[in-house]
Amino acid sequence: MNRIQKDALAMAVAGLVFLIVAVVGFTPLYFTPLLAGDYTPPSPWMHSHALSSLAWLLIFLIQPLLIVAKRRPAHRLFGRIGLLVAVVTLITGVALQLDFLPLGQGDDVNLGAATARFIGGMGVFLPAVALAVFYRRKTAWHLRLMFLSTLALMAAPFARVMIFYLAVDPAVAGPMTGVITLAIAIGLVVYDRLAYGKVARASWVVLAVVFTTQMSVGILLSMSWWTNWMTG
Repeated sequence: MNRIQKDALAMAVAGLVFLIVAVVGFTPLYFTPLLAGDYTPPSPWMHSHALSSLAWLLIFLIQPLLIVAKRRPAHRLFGRIGLLVAVVTLITGVALQLDFLPLGQGDDVNLGAATARFIGGMGVFLPAVALAVFYRRKTAWHLRLMFLSTLALMAAPFARVMIFYLAVDPAVAGPMTGVITLAIAIGLVVYDRLAYGKVARASWVVLAVVFTTQMSVGILLSMSWWTNWMTG
């Protein structure tokens, strides 16, 4: 197995973990009531965003496996489908968050969650996907940028797993989600070091982006103009 296949297999493992976490995390409040026929969506964008996000996670799992199997035509086909899914995920994600505004005064939990989704979620997803397409012929960069774009969508699933399965207070789950995301980005750097003895430049970029966005969320939450806009 060459380096490209090794990286692709590692990304497939990450994709499988992300998919499982997302399905498990959204089961209590989404999948279970949906299957029972008593789910009332809080926004008309809810179902389309859930479907596109799930499709993106599946694509992130399938694409590296196609690289490992050297199925290049299929990889290119799924890549084109992935671009469409990415656009739908971005549009529905932003529309969904805007539907939840304005937030109530003093609603610090949802204020932090919404800020993280705008800045560390959609704010990272769009440029990461665009750069992944730009670097599609540089596989090391492409795979890591796809990893970054998918990690940007995982804040809500991480938080819901902690809240519904580990009984973590929502006020604590928000900051913990940031810590988990940063730890995963560090894990990518550690993977490079263990697998190759040095860290790929793209992995440093992933870590820098995650760290910067986490800091940006904290800074924005301390600014009155941002909280006033979100609540009013």
